[in-house]
This record gives sequence, structure tokens and C-alpha cells, in this order.
Amino acid sequence: MNCFEFDSRFRKDGVELVGGIDEAGRGCVAGPVVAASVVLSSGFKCEQIKDSKLLTAAERHRYSCLIKEKAVCYSIAFASHLEVDRYNVLRATYLAMRRSFVKLKRKPDILLIDGPRAPVFHSNQRCIVDGDAKSLAVASASILAKVFRDRFMNKYHSLRPNYCFAKNKGYLTLHHKQALKIFGPCKIHRMTYAPVREICFNEKLLV
Repeated sequence: MNCFEFDSRFRKDGVELVGGIDEAGRGCVAGPVVAASVVLSSGFKCEQIKDSKLLTAAERHRYSCLIKEKAVCYSIAFASHLEVDRYNVLRATYLAMRRSFVKLKRKPDILLIDGPRAPVFHSNQRCIVDGDAKSLAVASASILAKVFRDRFMNKYHSLRPNYCFAKNKGYLTLHHKQALKIFGPCKIHRMTYAPVREICFNEKLLV
């Protein structure tokens, strides 16, 4: 079953518009958590769209343009690194998701959300484990969230190139870890994350 066929199973008994929500950036140690909501009609079909992690940057950009053009509507929102530190990453993710859903110009008949659970955003919603690999609407949302977040990290790279954000997008790669040891954290690092705390504080106390 492809992603379009998966969503089509929900189009019955008056259900036409399928919405999807997904996020990007939960596993990063720097930058915001970004969520996107997308509403698709039965007329939108693209077999090449899949989980954003399985696409190249060029493919994600191309399909994001297609999604924005053909979707009934879409919305992108985020929770900042400060909100991640304040509320924890799961609550910040739900905050970003809620913000994106509220901003939709038209609400779907059914809402599919990536993951095993989520707060209630819609009276008719389903949580789909690995939804970005199963649902066209969720996969589309994952692409929009990923493209938006990557652009944010690319822009911040120009301000703080030492961390190589354009390449690692805020994930704790070896280069990123070494940069934290040398330069310490920058404004968008998530200070409540254990790897950041351990590198930026514990090691400094030992020297």
C-alpha cells in the first residue's frame, strides 16, 4: 500500500480532506522544533513523496514547492530552543503542532498525526506510528517542516559557522561536539540537553 492509498482508506462517509501533522528537529541539540500541518484533497497524488528523511535536500525542496502549490492549505510553526528548555522537547513539539494546526485556513475532515500519541487537536484525529512513511498527508507535512527548519539552520550557520549548522542542522555530530568543547554553546543551543550540559560545563570544571 502506497501513501496515497493509505490516506484513501479514511476518505469515506463524507470524509474528503485529509490533514497531516509532523515535526522536525526533536533530536537536535540546537535550534527550534518545527511542525507543519497540511490538508490534502483526493485530487493530490504524488508517488515520489515519502518520509523527508529518505529524500535528498533537492528532492525535499522540489516536493515542498509542489505541496505548497497543490495542497488545500498548509501551515508551518515552531517552538523555540528556549521553549524546548522551558517545557521539555515533547511538550514543545506539541506546542509547535498546535500552533501549526490552529493557523490552517481550512480544517481537514480527519487529521493524521505522526507518532503513537498526541494531544487532541481535532475531533476526528488518528495518531499513526511511522506516519511519515505511511501517509501522504503526514509525509507532506514532514517535508515542509524539514525544509523550513533546514533553512533556519542554514541561515544561522552564516552567523555562527564554527558549529557547521549548515551541515549537521543542529544534530550532535563529531564536528559539532568538538565545536561545543572549544567554543561553548551559542544562543540557540538547548541547554537542558544532557550532551550540551556535560560538554559545556563538566569539562570546563575539570580544567
